[in-house]
Amino acid sequence: RLDPARSRQDAGGAVHPGMIRTVAVVGAGTMGRGIAQACLQRGFAVVMTDASKSALSGAPESILAGLEKAASKGILAPEQARRALKNLTCVPGLEGLGGADLAIEAVSEDLSIKRDIFRELDGLMAPPKTLATNTSSLSVEAIASATRHPARVLGTHFFNPVPVMKLVELVRTPQTGEDHLSAVRDFLKALGKVPVSVRDTPGFIVNRVFRPFYLRACEILSRGGATIGGVDRAVREKGGAPMGPFELMDLIGLDVNLAITRTLYETAGRPERFKPPELQRRLVESGQTGRKAAIGFYVYQDGEIASENPVLQNSALEASVELWSSGRIWEHIWEGVVAEARLAHSDGVAAQDDIDTAIKLGTRLPLGPFEYARQAEA
Repeated sequence: RLDPARSRQDAGGAVHPGMIRTVAVVGAGTMGRGIAQACLQRGFAVVMTDASKSALSGAPESILAGLEKAASKGILAPEQARRALKNLTCVPGLEGLGGADLAIEAVSEDLSIKRDIFRELDGLMAPPKTLATNTSSLSVEAIASATRHPARVLGTHFFNPVPVMKLVELVRTPQTGEDHLSAVRDFLKALGKVPVSVRDTPGFIVNRVFRPFYLRACEILSRGGATIGGVDRAVREKGGAPMGPFELMDLIGLDVNLAITRTLYETAGRPERFKPPELQRRLVESGQTGRKAAIGFYVYQDGEIASENPVLQNSALEASVELWSSGRIWEHIWEGVVAEARLAHSDGVAAQDDIDTAIKLGTRLPLGPFEYARQAEA
């Protein structure tokens, strides 16, 4: 827990943006509520706003349910759940956030909306307060350019569900001040998170490096190398992954996953290796977006997989000349991840250890790409 009674000063007497006691959360959707809960659990005060009155009004009850769930798992004492909720304040507009020490924006992935929010926050929260965006795929520098003080803007990419997932990608732009990075790194550790340092580049670490996990699975299916279930079984059995790529895309939402791929494809200069899969596009356009729609790559009944999507299954079997072995499926998919990790490291996106940590924590795989490569070479 950060000490709220102290403020850090350098030798020249300038106050660092370090002592974070109250966190402003902009956005009361799934991510915003998760971030708020994580802060409340660790004793921070939270002031939250959202343009949607219904989202904002429903936030306290949803966050309380999350706190009570944490209490049921022994993370909090039972009486602490409601006590923690007393540190949450919901306000109708951004103007109510001025007293916070750190603002974390968690609204939809729309650059113009985010820039408008940061422009307003820049006027409401005077330096040295820090402004952070939870964007998963947009340029943090482009968001920061809407402010007069880009040195205090950075990215804090949390992963869903926020109260459970320990990984946070701490994203720096060329203008981000080291004092702000240091303060937010300390804050994230106080939340029980594991921050990894990453340069502001398309996809950051996980969304870029792990993209071949999905794209190569779609490639195998399109080529008739395996069925949907065959790919997922191979990845679970050979790679030790908790979920196969098609199961995971259905869980994330095919529309969300496809949007990230499209953003990465465009912002990275449209490289062939990031080209969005046609079969995924067709599913999204037909409303087959995964678990939330009860059909995606799989068909769901009562929230459980009932069968593979028959259209895709039949297509794969008709195209198949020879089904791939489980080993070949896993190697093809994972080789793509390792190759992208090496490219990201050579591009200066992040250190090898941070890439390994991000992939393991973000995907729950037993090894990171560099660890896997070293093990394979041994």
